[in-house]
Amino acid sequence: MQRIEIVTPQDGGGSAVSAEAEAEEARLALRFRLPDPDYALAEVERRYGDLAEAIDRSGGLAMTFRDWRMTLKRDDREPGLHLTVEARQGAPDLRRRSAEMAGLLASC
Repeated sequence: MQRIEIVTPQDGGGSAVSAEAEAEEARLALRFRLPDPDYALAEVERRYGDLAEAIDRSGGLAMTFRDWRMTLKRDDREPGLHLTVEARQGAPDLRRRSAEMAGLLASC
């Protein structure tokens, strides 16, 4: 079994988990420590690629959908990925999309 870990900084200088919500848009950023980030990127693209309106592979993987967007970038310091999820329908949709992505990454 592989393990995924959401990482927060130890120095108390802020949090690797951040969320900000605006009127109708919401954004969440998470950092994941993964055993094989390349495999995780491939799995996310395999699962969501056909559903995406646009895909950008420069610097990681960014996918745009009708009501939301997600970006995965490699962590330069340790094996892992930075996930950013943006949802146009606000916090409830953001929570759903973020949980969906975290679940997929946990299975990698």
